This record gives sequence, C-alpha cells and structure tokens, in this order.
Amino acid sequence: MLDRLKKLPLLGKALAVGERRAGELAAKLLADEKVSAGLQTAFAAAQAAKRQLEQRLQRTLQSWNLASAEELRELRARLAEMERTVDELSKKRGSDRDGGTGGGA
Repeated sequence: MLDRLKKLPLLGKALAVGERRAGELAAKLLADEKVSAGLQTAFAAAQAAKRQLEQRLQRTLQSWNLASAEELRELRARLAEMERTVDELSKKRGSDRDGGTGGGA
C-alpha cells in the first residue's frame, strides 16, 4: 500500500522532502559534539549493563549448577569428537575382523 501511495506525484514529493530533511537533521545531530558524546556515553553504559547482566547470569547458573551456553557448546564438541573416535574404532575393528587380521573373539 505504501508503494502505491509513493507513486502519487504530490505524496511522493512530500515523502522525498521529508526523507531528505530527516537525513539532514540526523546528520546535524550526529555532527554536534554534545549529541555525539551523549550517544557514546549511552552506548558505553548499555555495553557495561550487558556485561554486568551476563556476569550475574553466569554466577546464577553456576550457583544452580547449570551449564552455561558456552559450556554446552564445549560439551557438544567433545561428544562429537568422541563419537567420531568410536566410529573410527568400530570401522577399524570391523575391517580387522573381515580381513582376518584381528586377534579376538
């Protein structure tokens, strides 16, 4: 529906002017040192809050003896490696039996 409205000559021009003015305003705001410093401060505070939240979550999981996402990824990787090793050993044992070179039951 918006595409159809943009095709109307007068509305399309108004939208284009509005988009241009919004871009100019954003550029002016970002060029202002106070605004830029404020955005940097807000971003740094948000990053610090995220780190603090992640640390608290990690401590909570540890206190509940629950594995973190990273620990689960490591366990899955170790399990996959062990499965590959078992598969290789099974194939080798099967080929030993088939070839008659194995020494067992």
